[in-house]
Amino acid sequence: MNTSQNAKEFWGKEVTTANLVWPNESIIKFVKKNISDRNSKILDFGCGAGRNAIALAMEGYQMIAMDYSEEAIKLVQEKANEKLLDIQCVINKNINVPLEKESVNAIVANGSLFYNGWSETIDLLSNLHNVLNANGLMWADWRAKEDSLYGMGEKIEDGYFAMNEESGRSGCCYHFWDLAQLEDIYTKSGFKIVSIDKYMYTENNGSKKNVWYHVISKK
Repeated sequence: MNTSQNAKEFWGKEVTTANLVWPNESIIKFVKKNISDRNSKILDFGCGAGRNAIALAMEGYQMIAMDYSEEAIKLVQEKANEKLLDIQCVINKNINVPLEKESVNAIVANGSLFYNGWSETIDLLSNLHNVLNANGLMWADWRAKEDSLYGMGEKIEDGYFAMNEESGRSGCCYHFWDLAQLEDIYTKSGFKIVSIDKYMYTENNGSKKNVWYHVISKK
């Protein structure tokens, strides 16, 4: 099984559904609270179909939409053109972040940082740290080990699983974290954590639990 290819195919299908249409309220609040200058350049890393990038561009922010899915980037560009928005759309094929050093004022990463192993995640965070300017902030969410999907697949390393059919994410690899591990990877990649909050909601009459950490960090 080509796990990387399967993951890309899964995400390519996911971004074309109606499941991820509305912007993430936590991200909008983070940007509105912390970034008053509408000329600020914001990287939406793992932008998907552009729900957050489009919403923030409509507020006047200078958005960079980045994703490894060509289908996703195509959708963002189409939506931007329809709304006459100037959004820089970038395809990244790996954990590299193809932007100039210290070129963005803020980063938002919604559901896009928990697909790699421990060392690759640190490398990815380090690359994001590199493109953030000296006073920049980053908002990111991470799946917690209390999540119902935890353990549903073949274990690769601590907290990291090749997801199985039962999970509904077959072909993808998900990394689940605890608080101490998150603090460790942020420190090793050069970030300073500003705040960590845990967010939980249930589905299917409480039988499925979704548990996330929302982390705000600075350079």
